[in-house]
Amino acid sequence: MRITVLTRRWARPGREAALVAASRELIEPVGPQREALDRSEIFQGLTDPCQTLYLATWQSREAYLEHRAHGCIDMRLDPLCRGEAARYFLRRWVVYENPQARATTVDCVLLQSPPDQREVLWAFLLRESGPKIRTQPGFCYRRIYQNLDHPDHVVVVRGWESPAAWERFRDEVEPSINLAGHFIGAATEHFIGLVQREFGTPSAGEA
Repeated sequence: MRITVLTRRWARPGREAALVAASRELIEPVGPQREALDRSEIFQGLTDPCQTLYLATWQSREAYLEHRAHGCIDMRLDPLCRGEAARYFLRRWVVYENPQARATTVDCVLLQSPPDQREVLWAFLLRESGPKIRTQPGFCYRRIYQNLDHPDHVVVVRGWESPAAWERFRDEVEPSINLAGHFIGAATEHFIGLVQREFGTPSAGEA
């Protein structure tokens, strides 16, 4: 089963550039593991440059774990970071993309709903917030993932053509979406970042 891995790291003070450089170097696997990776991306925080986000689609969880161990990923990146990396294994649920646009900026939202509100949150994402986002200037894509280990956790990744496009969305549209989501009782975490490196091509689908 294809999975998407999301890893969030926080650089030690003064080590932001080193963490990005090391992450960029490690994004492309070698040998047999290269065939198991569909696509991977590295983002650096726009509003908080100490943060990085790794987002990648692998053919299986086992393939990713082998790559992580074989490449000594944690051994090479952990000394540059403060605290442990936050890692999530996800199943892609919904995707909407504008094939004519190329994203330079990503807006990632981690949502945790109360167990009895899971279906309400899903309906909100599909019927309420989705149409508002897709019509915005500079919109590139919107991908929704479900956490494989915590079904009540959802990750929404939105791509924008530029920081200005995201800022316009943040100021003019996002407040109404956040207000509506508040009544569902969902806890949220945000990451806003710039694309630092991409490897591979988008997968046709994940099952």
